[in-house]
Amino acid sequence: MGVDRLVGEHGIQKDSAAGRREFERRMERRRWEESDGREWKPLQRGWCLGREEFRAKLLERMERRLGGRHAGRLRHESAEAKAGRIIAQELQRLNWEEPDWKEQPKSHPLRPALAARLRRETTPTIRQIAWRLQMGSWKSLNNKLYLRNKMHLRNKTAAQEPGK
Repeated sequence: MGVDRLVGEHGIQKDSAAGRREFERRMERRRWEESDGREWKPLQRGWCLGREEFRAKLLERMERRLGGRHAGRLRHESAEAKAGRIIAQELQRLNWEEPDWKEQPKSHPLRPALAARLRRETTPTIRQIAWRLQMGSWKSLNNKLYLRNKMHLRNKTAAQEPGK
């Protein structure tokens, strides 16, 4: 079938650049009309279409580039991914698996240390961090972080004083 015949069957008089654009426009409209939209659902629900590994790599690359102009959901997802990477790094440093972490008591000294790092390097709220690290109430965690900071500042000041 020739191009002239194909475009002619769709009511387009001439095979030209304008005729081909019109043919493309008609085909796209027809495709949308015949589509039930299932193939577009992943894009409507999120910003990324691909495997989880691909999504994680994109989030890592975007981490420093996200600003106020980006959707809050995207910034939140990036912060969550960064928090997950920090937790994974700490578990690897300790040579622990996730079950090892969960077996440790809420009072384990590494929990507030990790919470402090998450608080310093990411944007999730104290409530989200307490929930993620299974540390009980956010008020309790907030108190632990306050005391930890206070002790850290006291030690830092003592180390800087001459003659000590």
